Amino acid sequence: MQDAAYLALLAKITTTGIDEAEFEQLFAAAVARDDAPSIVVLHLIAGRVEEAVAHAARVDADAARAIVRHIAALDPHSPGWDTLVGIVETRPELVGEIEAALAAWPVSARCLPAAWLAEIRKGKHHPRHRLVQSVMLDGSEVDVLRSPACARSLANVQHLAVNMAEGGGLAELQGAGLDAVTSLSITQSVVSPRAVGDLIVGASFPRLQRLSLSGLSSDRPYSGRREYPNLIPRDIDNPLELDAIAKGLDGRSTQRPRFSLGLNALGSDAEGLRALVRQPALAGIEQLAFAGIYLDEGAA
Repeated sequence: MQDAAYLALLAKITTTGIDEAEFEQLFAAAVARDDAPSIVVLHLIAGRVEEAVAHAARVDADAARAIVRHIAALDPHSPGWDTLVGIVETRPELVGEIEAALAAWPVSARCLPAAWLAEIRKGKHHPRHRLVQSVMLDGSEVDVLRSPACARSLANVQHLAVNMAEGGGLAELQGAGLDAVTSLSITQSVVSPRAVGDLIVGASFPRLQRLSLSGLSSDRPYSGRREYPNLIPRDIDNPLELDAIAKGLDGRSTQRPRFSLGLNALGSDAEGLRALVRQPALAGIEQLAFAGIYLDEGAA
């Protein structure tokens, strides 16, 4: 294949796209030219992530830099992130260049790899950890918040989603020192109303823009005054109630900039809703959303 035809096909990757026949031609030509960046990108297009990572690990520093630039130009939700993870593990000196190349990528595309999670849980910090901007933890992984490496390794995390079904509480979450978080989702945790109030008014996570609380249980006995339509969801024996959150706010105002608050699958009735919306803290809420909460007729 002539150089002009080769370059024209390469250009089509990020414009009109290439068909199967063109892919095969282009891949053969890239291999013949030992064009490492193009070989890696073509592996990714074909869904061959392991091959892309393996090939990227064998190239010299200049070729690795070119691969980083090529991947950064792809769809951020492609498998390119996994390849970049492999590159920075073998060439840690490129972490700064990779960070700069990914500046335009959405937060959701830069998820915490399982291997890096394991390192942080063991208290090990590496500069490459700062590339991570999105973390989702299930109940068995929440202990990473107690790691001495947590605050440093996850300092750039902006999206944090935590399922605390297997233990852990708001105290260790708020004490993890993840001050860059702008979006926080907490599900299935046993909480005190006061701790929820602290979270809403801004005792932690100073840059928070979105907070979602879902399916939380209270550490206090259920009031028992509500009928079954207000026990949402049914599989939570002791749901956190809206008026309990109001008591936890205790007349305080928010200490953070305006943000969005989502309350999902909590115990509620008209009395609880009225108690909550009367709190000064909600004056600082940009948006208040309810989901999975069924109110009695008095809520109207």
